[in-house]
Amino acid sequence: MECDAGTGQAYKHIMRQLTVQPGISVNYVAVDPAPAQTIDPEVAQRLGISTAEWSLDSAKPAPERASGADLVVLENVLHRHGSIATALSAAAALATDGGFVVVVEPTRNFAVPWSFWALTHDVTALADGAARTCGPFCDEAAWSALLAGAGLTSVAQKSDGVLQTVFLCRKVAATRCRRLPPRIIDVDDESFGWLEDVKAAMAEDRSESGEDCSVWLKATKADSGLVGMLNCLRREPNGDRLR
Repeated sequence: MECDAGTGQAYKHIMRQLTVQPGISVNYVAVDPAPAQTIDPEVAQRLGISTAEWSLDSAKPAPERASGADLVVLENVLHRHGSIATALSAAAALATDGGFVVVVEPTRNFAVPWSFWALTHDVTALADGAARTCGPFCDEAAWSALLAGAGLTSVAQKSDGVLQTVFLCRKVAATRCRRLPPRIIDVDDESFGWLEDVKAAMAEDRSESGEDCSVWLKATKADSGLVGMLNCLRREPNGDRLR
């Protein structure tokens, strides 16, 4: 599910990536305060996405089909809201427990985005303006604090080194068991030397103390086939601990 999709328009890129992955069925909902005006219906139909009318600032509950999402996408939209913390919490509430939230925001060289933003916006209208790093924007440290405050656990972040940073976060229910640091297994070795490590990780008995540990499979090549392999492995016993 993508919030403020008419502004972010991440669906154009995300759907092209997801549809080429084997074994994935995608139900993508693009939510916006005015989707009829901001989202081209022909593009939506071609990409196979549905739209819904709702705003992160709305006092009304989100549409039912926009809740319980496995992934919530926020691309360059949070800094536009009067309170980042409020908008971020509203977005996090749409993700299912164990689901993910992706945030893309400017985090450096603010003079460039601010020069465009200030043409059509009033920075004095920001309720939390004093807590932001520069104008409407926040640096990476400020975003880390905001994400934690919304109950999101940081999984990874990547900057383009010029303007933006992508934050990948996971929503974990407070009632879930205490999690140990994840194990990371590199699967780039074409001789499959890592396979025994994966088999051993899946064969381990779960702890009876309420602790649990996830296992992350990491590949550096986009066409490594990791997604397809993971979809198969997750059907095996203890496969749900694989990421």
